[in-house]
Amino acid sequence: MTEVILVALKTGRRVVSNIAGLHYEEMRAYLLADVGLAADQIGTLVVVGNDDIASANFFYTDGAVGTVVQPGDLVVIDECWRWFGVGQKISPAAFSFLREHRHFIDAKGVSCDVVLITQSMQDLDRKVRVVVEKHFRMEKLKRLGLSKQYTVDVFNGFRTSNNAAMRRFIRKYNPKFYPFYSSYEGKGGDEREVDKRINVLRNPLFIAAMCIAPLMLIGGIYGTYRLWFGKAHVVEANPAAARPVGDAGSVANGAGVLGGVGAAAPSAGPVERPVSPWRVAGYYLADGAIVFVLASGSQSRFVYAPPNYRLSLNSELFIDEKLATSYGSGSPVGGGMLGAGR
Repeated sequence: MTEVILVALKTGRRVVSNIAGLHYEEMRAYLLADVGLAADQIGTLVVVGNDDIASANFFYTDGAVGTVVQPGDLVVIDECWRWFGVGQKISPAAFSFLREHRHFIDAKGVSCDVVLITQSMQDLDRKVRVVVEKHFRMEKLKRLGLSKQYTVDVFNGFRTSNNAAMRRFIRKYNPKFYPFYSSYEGKGGDEREVDKRINVLRNPLFIAAMCIAPLMLIGGIYGTYRLWFGKAHVVEANPAAARPVGDAGSVANGAGVLGGVGAAAPSAGPVERPVSPWRVAGYYLADGAIVFVLASGSQSRFVYAPPNYRLSLNSELFIDEKLATSYGSGSPVGGGMLGAGR
């Protein structure tokens, strides 16, 4: 209403409407005090009844005299289905005005405009729908519990398809404009929500999702942090597998001690470790433990939390009492679990 009638009055136009709850004096006072217009700059408002719209002298036609609607007027008809609905007999004068109203201009060169208000475009007869230039669909955001806001969808013509959609925006009811219009016949008026289940914010599934979502977000951030910035795993040899220092058997067997060369055998050469046919293809963290991915030809296997491993450019670990490396059996690295290499 404020985007149509108030704007028209602001520009000095004559407005004809059957909306009974309009308060012209309140709008006029607003335009004088808040907008700063002079009294002679404000347009006029003519409020008519439903019977007047059905009368023969309501709509202006070319050459007509004494009609309610004059050239240059803005005509706003509420509940227009009463006269232009499906199955209604549309008078020749009304149909002619809808088709030709842009030809009727006033002394200032302003042509007539028509605004039809109804609950659905499907209420209108097809002969009326086809002359619609654009239409606006307003809806309160009750499903979101926002009774003070509404959406406005703008469509080209009378269709509501995606191709006809022009734009969408959200508006908020301005209490400053409440005195301009009363939408209730009685004093006051209170719209109460009969069924609150329409509000998606009250849906138990939505409430549960809103409670779980932050926990999942925190868990994801924590897991990512541990994956990339967690402390490195310090791996030690199994004490039960170690032999006393100086025991020649520890050199001969190399039974699983990292770098398992006894300090008492300096004369011994580099220790030869059995090399596994498996190659270290990669590794990742799962539940705080490291998991190695091994490959051999077209086969692959996963090793979860092995006791003895070493991470570097050439990762190494013992599997089946044999040493697997990133480069496979052909390229052991000196200084690693193979000792000085071959």
